[in-house]
Amino acid sequence: MAAPEYVDGVNASGVATALAQTSVAMAQGLAFASEMSRQQFLRGIDQVGTREAQAMQEVRADRHAREILAQNAVSSQPKAG
Repeated sequence: MAAPEYVDGVNASGVATALAQTSVAMAQGLAFASEMSRQQFLRGIDQVGTREAQAMQEVRADRHAREILAQNAVSSQPKAG
């Protein structure tokens, strides 16, 4: 005894169309997720670069401040005379 035929040509076409639409939607979703991941990665790199630049600026400012303090300390020393 053969199994009853539940899928006729019309239903098969509808199933194929639904599968194709689902496949396209999934591909679009994956492309979107991939682009969002890429954008987030690039923002992270930019933030790291910004933090590094800020840190270098602080190092330069600290070095300059130390130099000024050292010069002030030398100039405020009592002169032998």
